[in-house]
Parts: sequence; structure tokens; C-alpha cells
Amino acid sequence: MQDTDALLARLADIEMPQSPEWTWLWLVLLLLLALAVALFWWWRRPRPEGKTTTAPSLDACAELDRLQAQWLAGQLADRETAFRLATILRLGLALPQLTPRCPAPLRHEEDAWRKTVMLLQRARYRKTSEAIEPEVFERARHWLSTQPDEPPC
Repeated sequence: MQDTDALLARLADIEMPQSPEWTWLWLVLLLLLALAVALFWWWRRPRPEGKTTTAPSLDACAELDRLQAQWLAGQLADRETAFRLATILRLGLALPQLTPRCPAPLRHEEDAWRKTVMLLQRARYRKTSEAIEPEVFERARHWLSTQPDEPPC
């Protein structure tokens, strides 16, 4: 019995470890919950009405007018003008690529289209750029003003 008393006496001196501290976990969970609520509120907020966009052809016509004015003033070289004009035509007519193959709404002007595109390609990609004719701007303006679902006048 004495052995058990000694053992019990030694066991009585043992202190149990402290229970784990969970405060940090509760703070992190509370912070995540606040973040989730803020994100949900931000996602569900009423958004202002989107900017009304004009038709690409109208923007392209305005850009074409600026380009022609700069070209006539001598601010742009023929090569730079050809690059910009090709971009205006491609974006204004919503074409994936500017090719000699005429788009469907302009099928009646296939020769003029092919001639214009070839002129732009020569002006853009040859060492000595070819001079751009003023009629190219008028043809481009006409094509940009043609609606895809109606035949031109």
C-alpha cells in the first residue's frame, strides 16, 4: 500500500496542460465571414447603366474623317495612312481580317474592293510605299455607311 500511496502522491503533483486557445480561429472565421458578406454585397450591388455605344460604322466614319484630315495636312506618311485605313475598314465592317475577298454586303462592288485592298497591301508591305489615292477614302466612307442588311443606293 505504501507503494500505491507514493505513486498517488507523485501523480497528484502532475498538472494537466492548458486547454488549447481557440480565439485566433474564431477571429479568422469572423474575418472570412465579413469578407464573404462584403463580396456578396459588392457582387449584388446595382450597377449603373452601361455606356451607350454607337454603331462601329459611325465610329469608323468619324475616325476615317480624322485620318483623311491628317493625311491631307501631310501629318501622316502613306504607309501609316494605309495601316490605319485598313484597320478602320476591318473594324468598321466587323471583319476578322482584311482580305481581297469581298464581304457579302459589298458583293456588288467586288472589283473596287479588290483594287482598294490590294492598294492598301502594297502601300503597307512594300519597301517603297505606294501613294494612296483620295478616292480610296471616299470608297471606304461609302462602304462604312452601307448597312449590312440593305443594299447600297
